[in-house]
Amino acid sequence: MVVPNTFSANELLERFNIRPTLKAIPNDLKRIIIPVFGFSGATSCKYEDRNGKIKTGTGITFFNPKDNSLQFLKQKDGCLILYDNPKRRVKVSRYLKKHPNALQTAENIQKFIRYIKENVVTDSESADLWTTDTTFVSKLKNAPEKEEIKSGKTVVLEKKQTPVEALYVSENTSIQGPAASPQIAGKGGAYIIKEATKQPYFHMIQKKEFKKAYKIIQKIKPEKNNGI
Repeated sequence: MVVPNTFSANELLERFNIRPTLKAIPNDLKRIIIPVFGFSGATSCKYEDRNGKIKTGTGITFFNPKDNSLQFLKQKDGCLILYDNPKRRVKVSRYLKKHPNALQTAENIQKFIRYIKENVVTDSESADLWTTDTTFVSKLKNAPEKEEIKSGKTVVLEKKQTPVEALYVSENTSIQGPAASPQIAGKGGAYIIKEATKQPYFHMIQKKEFKKAYKIIQKIKPEKNNGI
């Protein structure tokens, strides 16, 4: 088994300063967002936050094959996300109508997650399903207020066109992003996204998904190169 080449937040900051990067903006690719919170059967889960610190929360975890990482779905305000297309939207809607209790218990949510991975996100090389929370969702374009987001009330939204900086990394590179375990670059590599926030915030998106979800607007050359 190949051991991933893992970078810390400080190492990523250094690489963004010395390596060529891209300035990009999200395009109009929409996301299906399924709020899933307040469910019973949640357990205490240990997970790594985006700074690599071990924390404990209440919820459930599941595996995301696309990033080869664990996802942590919070009981308090968690949401599931997948990229949108009409067929996917119909399949999700039909399942939730057929199984009205699908989001009420941890056991049923795991069944729903398996259904999505095996029957919905099947048009790419590996299933891609991840998590976020209502705070993130409320900041998307034309999103409802945080207090208006209800569990089980699916929404389809897109990111605001806020520029980000992206750094290409090769296959098997690993970072501690927003997932419950490190995200790992798959075949063809991936891009590390640095969001325009006060504190450095990094997350990984696989190369093919980056090309679908972002529009490159500028190539940035480093001011210096120390050969690292």
